[in-house]
Amino acid sequence: MKARLILITALLVASSLWSARRALVIGNSAYPGDAALANPVNDATAMAKALQDLGFDVQLSTDLNLRDMTKSISAFATTVQPSDEALFYYSGHGAQASGINYLIPIDKEIGSEEDLEWDAYPAERVLSSLARADISIIILDACRDNPFKAVRSSNRGLVAMNARAGSQYIIFSTEQGKTAADGVGEQNSSFTSSFIHHITTSNKKIEDLMKDVSVEVRQKTNQYQTPWLSGSLLKDFYFRPGQPAIDDTAPRKPKVQTAWTYGGVSVESDLDGTLYIDGEEIAPIVQGQQISISDVKAGSRKFSLQSGQQSIQKDIRIQKDQVISVFFSPADLNSMATEPGGPTNPDPTSDLNIVQTTIKSRVQRLTSILRKEAFKDFSGTITFRLFIGKTGTVDQVNLELSDGRFSDQASKILRDEIKTWTFNIANPADYAFTLRFSQ
Repeated sequence: MKARLILITALLVASSLWSARRALVIGNSAYPGDAALANPVNDATAMAKALQDLGFDVQLSTDLNLRDMTKSISAFATTVQPSDEALFYYSGHGAQASGINYLIPIDKEIGSEEDLEWDAYPAERVLSSLARADISIIILDACRDNPFKAVRSSNRGLVAMNARAGSQYIIFSTEQGKTAADGVGEQNSSFTSSFIHHITTSNKKIEDLMKDVSVEVRQKTNQYQTPWLSGSLLKDFYFRPGQPAIDDTAPRKPKVQTAWTYGGVSVESDLDGTLYIDGEEIAPIVQGQQISISDVKAGSRKFSLQSGQQSIQKDIRIQKDQVISVFFSPADLNSMATEPGGPTNPDPTSDLNIVQTTIKSRVQRLTSILRKEAFKDFSGTITFRLFIGKTGTVDQVNLELSDGRFSDQASKILRDEIKTWTFNIANPADYAFTLRFSQ
C-alpha cells in the first residue's frame, strides 16, 4: 500500500507568563585515571531529587563531555523566562586561570592553564546565560583537590565572579584559596550533604539559610572549609516558601500534591477551516493537512472545526501521555446537518458511507505504525472487525491474520490505535475491512 504524503505542522503553543522554578543539575565523576571523583554524580542525583521535591522543574545530567556540557547548559538557558527563578548546580572538578573559573568536563586532559580556555567550560558563561531570569542561583561545588597538576592555580580554588546585581546569588562550596572536601567514605560531599539538609528542612530565606549551612560545613571539616557567597538579591528567595520548618521529632503528616496531566492530539482534515479546542482558536488547517498538538489538558475536551459558515463539533477524551487522533471530513457536515433533533429516519446506507470514509482516512495511520522499526519485516493480510457503539466509539476490535507473521505487541498497538477512532453514525454498527501489507 503506497502511503500518501502528509504535511505535518508543529503547533507552537505560547509559553505561560506564570513564573516557574527551574534547575539544571550537573555532576561529573568519571574523569580519567587518578582524576576520578567518588561523589559528584551522587551529589547531583541527591540534589536533583531534593529540588524536585521543592517544586523545581529539574534537568539532571551526569558525566558530561565538553560538547554535551555546552549543549545541556545552552538548552536549559533557552527554557528560562524573565519571570522564572533559575538554579544551576555543578559538582566536579573546577579550576581557575587568569582570573576566570572553569568547569572541567570528563573527556579532556588538562595539560596546562592554556588548555582550560579550549577544553573546559567558563563558569562566567553560566551567569550570562541565566541573566534574564528574575532570580538565578548558581551553586559550584567545584574546588576539589584537582589532579591536573600542570594547572598551577588548580589548588587555589575559584575566584570571584561578577553576578548581576540584585538578581544573582553565587554559592561556592569553599572560600578562595582552599579546596573542598569530596566526602571521603561518605555518599556525598560535606557541602552538598549539608546544603540539601537545610534547603529541605528550613523555611529561612537563602541568605540566612546559608549561614546555617556554613556552620555545619565547618563542623564537618574540622573548621577547614567555609562556603563562600557572592552577589545580592533585591527579592527574598526561599527554597521552601511559606512552609514551617520541619520538626524531625514530630510525626509526619501525609503530603498531598496536585498537578495537571496532559496528552497529545493528531488532527487531520479533508476540509479547510480553523481548529478550536474548548472555544479557543488553535490554528488554521487545510485539506489533507495534519497538525500535531502537545500539552492538551487531559479530560473531556470539545474540538471544533469552523469551515466557512458551518461548524463541526467533536467531544474528545484526552488521556495522559497518549496521542489521540481526530479527523474532520465532509461526512461530518452531513451528520451535523440533522442536528439538533438528530435524524428521524436513520439511513443505514449513510452510516455505511461515514464508516467507510472515516476508515479510509485513517488507513495511512495504520500503515505508518506497521512501518516503524519494530515491525519493518512484517508483510501479510489482516482483517479488522470493528464493533461501533451507540456513541460512535469503537467498543471492540478483533484482528484476524490471514497470512504472514505478526507479533502480539503489534496487534495490541493497532487495537489501541483503532479504539481511539470515533464515527458520527446514527446506529451501532459491526464493520470489517481487510488490509494487505507488503514490504
